[in-house]
Amino acid sequence: MSRILGMVEMRPDWCLSRQRLWGVALPIVYCENCNSPICNEQTINRVLELISGHGSDIWFEKDLSEILPKNFACPHCGGSVFRKEQDILDVWFDSGVSHLAVLKNHPQLKWPADFYLEGSDQHRGWFQTSLITSCAIENQPPFKNVLTHGFVVDAEGRKMSKSLGNIITPEEIIKRYGADILRLWALSENYQQDMRISQTIIDHLVIVYRTLRNTIRFMLGNLYDYDASVKISESDFLEVDRWAIARLNQLVQDVARYYESCLFHKGLNEIFNFCNIDMSSFYLDYLKDRLYTHAKDSPSRRAGQNVLYQILTHLVIMLAPVLSFTCEEAYSYIPGRKTDSVFLEQWPEIQKPETALLERWQKFFEFRRMVLKQIEEKRVAGQLGSSLEASIEIKADADFRRFLESFQPHLTGLLMIAECKIIDGNSIQITAKKTHLQKCSRCWIHHSTIGRFSQHPQLCEKCFAVVDSLGK
Repeated sequence: MSRILGMVEMRPDWCLSRQRLWGVALPIVYCENCNSPICNEQTINRVLELISGHGSDIWFEKDLSEILPKNFACPHCGGSVFRKEQDILDVWFDSGVSHLAVLKNHPQLKWPADFYLEGSDQHRGWFQTSLITSCAIENQPPFKNVLTHGFVVDAEGRKMSKSLGNIITPEEIIKRYGADILRLWALSENYQQDMRISQTIIDHLVIVYRTLRNTIRFMLGNLYDYDASVKISESDFLEVDRWAIARLNQLVQDVARYYESCLFHKGLNEIFNFCNIDMSSFYLDYLKDRLYTHAKDSPSRRAGQNVLYQILTHLVIMLAPVLSFTCEEAYSYIPGRKTDSVFLEQWPEIQKPETALLERWQKFFEFRRMVLKQIEEKRVAGQLGSSLEASIEIKADADFRRFLESFQPHLTGLLMIAECKIIDGNSIQITAKKTHLQKCSRCWIHHSTIGRFSQHPQLCEKCFAVVDSLGK
């Protein structure tokens, strides 16, 4: 609004007419006898009647004898021969009063408008003339909010032109990648400045799309036998599950705030980081063991599925305005969905996230990054394969030791390693080496209980319990 204010203050003139051959005509006639301009209530009402029935082109299409009232005479000299005004209404004045013609004449609309949306050049055009005419006639602006956007340019910021060969049309993108990629580009760019597009940018967005789609696909695949009507006890959720829900609540809160502020690219960035960092790089990877190897109807597996169900439902609703076709298809496969379409869903209820829990787990992730760094160094040196065969020794002071021990007995699972030994030290020191524990042939986790069970010596105690129960 400050830009509009500045341009109104500096406005050099007001142009009511334009000397052009197209547009909305100025409904003025001139008496050929006295050359007086005539534009009064009688002539305006007649023109209005004709335009309402035939459109504004009647001024150019019909003879004045058909336009003027029958037996019309010049109010100045009584003359009966007239000529038309050839100029048109200034296009910005024309569009500037459109809010009166459109919003006030359609019962399904309301005045003032909730939103005016146009390009950045309209600060001196439509936005300004709408504001001036409305304040003059109605004594208030015709809009509650104004949003402006930049123009589409290439990767170097150049205007697209045939001579430069840098034109990328929407049809090309849709034909090759689908409409969702085009929508993803439009909403992932910062529209408050000129929006860049190139093949490199599109290729990057394809990767972003695949990350989002694969996250949704993984969740759907692991909900094939989920029953949304079955209640899960709060005690069945692990702390890591509560963290995942807290992060989801934080995400819904942030995305809602960005969407309401029309900062769609920031909302999308939050969703992508959630899928890429929180989900794909940690929670979904961690959850695989519970989903794939725990007993089908075990509380731990059902609790994990419940968390996936909540995350998936929220994700497709938040992404539906962007990836409309993808989310509609994904929604149709969600078990126990509430409606026939994702677009009939309500926005997820905004719940305050558990701040203390998120801070605690942020500290854990900082530690986890240190562990992964040590494992990666050993992997690059050829001393380790995956993190699952890593044995970690941690030296820590009393406070940090208590912090790590508070994650037991799930610490090795959360770090996705074979062993974890914590000993006293003055500062945090982490060493990694290859474990000597055997690997379970079912869950691939290295465990000290492998070989204890004569019926299935290749299984760990967890997998043995699951397999043994199948035969009963």
